[in-house]
Amino acid sequence: MQAILKAAKQVYGDNIPIKPLRLIAALDELRSGADAREVARRVGTTAKRLSDTAEADDPAMAAFGRSLAEVRNDAALAKKVRRSLGRLLLGRVAETEFEAIYKHEMGTEELRLDDDREERNDTDYLVRNGGGRTIFRVNIKFFGSVFRSAQVMVGLDPGDCFALATYKINQGMEKQKAEAWPYLFVIVGVPDLTPDVAGSAIPHDLLHLCMMVFASPKAEKKRDVEDAIVEHMMRADDPAIRTIVEEFGAKMRVAPWYVLSARRADTLLRKLLFERVYAVRVRGFTQNYSGAEVDMHFSLKKDLTPLTEFLHQVKKDGLPKISVLLDRGDI
Repeated sequence: MQAILKAAKQVYGDNIPIKPLRLIAALDELRSGADAREVARRVGTTAKRLSDTAEADDPAMAAFGRSLAEVRNDAALAKKVRRSLGRLLLGRVAETEFEAIYKHEMGTEELRLDDDREERNDTDYLVRNGGGRTIFRVNIKFFGSVFRSAQVMVGLDPGDCFALATYKINQGMEKQKAEAWPYLFVIVGVPDLTPDVAGSAIPHDLLHLCMMVFASPKAEKKRDVEDAIVEHMMRADDPAIRTIVEEFGAKMRVAPWYVLSARRADTLLRKLLFERVYAVRVRGFTQNYSGAEVDMHFSLKKDLTPLTEFLHQVKKDGLPKISVLLDRGDI
């Protein structure tokens, strides 16, 4: 348990928000003779619960409601948590690489990129003009899985195929209609760099920290620990973690990046529904593919616009023309 507590302190510093972990962290103070009531007050629990945890044969079981050994040996939970952390880490690295590309290609403060991720909505960034007015929304999409049956299923070469959930297209259009700001998907793919691959690189102590929180019936705000772990990895001084993040970033840096407006995605979806949305042609799709999303498949080369080409066009033609092209679905 000490390894997990150490990992939590690396992620959160001295302000660990996870109550069961705060209980574990307080036990050393209690054993050293600190006043139980004072320690309990700081931890946010009762003196009795603190004492009961300290006296338990398995303090982790008392604090979390699950034993450490039981959680560590839960292969299904480990796979789920690795995949989730891997997905979030790849997404976060992609966002960082996009910021670098945007700043390098635009080279101006006339159109600034503002972070909108804290809202946990369907937007990662807002592009605003010099007056602070929003010009368009940006949603970063990273993909690593190759649809190897794409040629047979949707008529696209597997290396030229990008899948986007139809509900995300609808969300983008609804947002655009409500606000009258163009909604953009910025897309980058690295073949076979999947959430499972990225998740396998997550250090064991961080993995076990996340697993304990997810397994515990007493822990709250479980999604927050995933975000905190990923943010820790993005800023960590640990050479091994830095190597992991840099390796993923380097692969994205040399990959092709694209732009797809929600309007164009919606237009192509309606036009090519039965050609490119495999799910609508399959009887019992949801029964046969449990948990699968209903995806629209796009040609990277024919349906999408290279990101650098789009950014150069923004600088060259200006916002009025770009806004029209985006609203028309030409981009």
